Amino acid sequence: MWMKKFKKKIYLGLVVGVSMFGFMAHTKQVTADTNQKERIMSQLDDSQIEYVPNELIVSLKATQRISTEKNKPQNLLGVKVMVEKDLTLRTNESDYNKRDQVLLVKLNEEISVEEAVRTFNASDMVNYAEPNYVVELEPLNDVEEPNTTDSLGNRSIILNDPNWSKQANLREISMPSAWEETKGSKDVKVAVIDSGIDYQHEDLSGNVDESLRYDFFDDDTDPMDTMGHGHILPGLLVLKQTTN
Repeated sequence: MWMKKFKKKIYLGLVVGVSMFGFMAHTKQVTADTNQKERIMSQLDDSQIEYVPNELIVSLKATQRISTEKNKPQNLLGVKVMVEKDLTLRTNESDYNKRDQVLLVKLNEEISVEEAVRTFNASDMVNYAEPNYVVELEPLNDVEEPNTTDSLGNRSIILNDPNWSKQANLREISMPSAWEETKGSKDVKVAVIDSGIDYQHEDLSGNVDESLRYDFFDDDTDPMDTMGHGHILPGLLVLKQTTN
């Protein structure tokens, strides 16, 4: 009898523990959503930020889904919209159905972008809603010839990269000091939003999760960088180490 009561206490403890974990995870997500909505709302009155007229990007919770049929008039939380593009990241149909929808929608001219943003962000069914901001890429400027006399001092890490002397950016952020602490892990995934990535580069191949890559500009799964800018940041994040 004592053993049965003991088991019941263990089971009850497990249930309470799992419930509390779920509650804490939900609370963190709600806080993150609230912070993002507050950031979006604070930018609405900034006249310096340009966005596309009559368009919004809306992320809906998985429990609030709408048809993704293009240019089909729909009522979303009392606002008349038409889906211009489905931006939801997916690897397959089953995976897609579990994800929160992210949609580029066109508004009816009866409502302004600002009013629609406020309406959607006031709903618990919406993760966030924001204007479709206009972003322009600036041309790459000529990089100054780096100082090749920099040394590693008394660092315990030894570099065998023949191009180390050309990588002033790594020296400026004291990268060898960071490498003394850790050299990274394949368990850590980082999302980069830029003009693309040269995933065939010798220092990047094998470190890019091909199941998650996507080109939202050309609407395909090939994010090859054709502008020469986007592969720089991934190179800093996940390049293969040529250090001892």
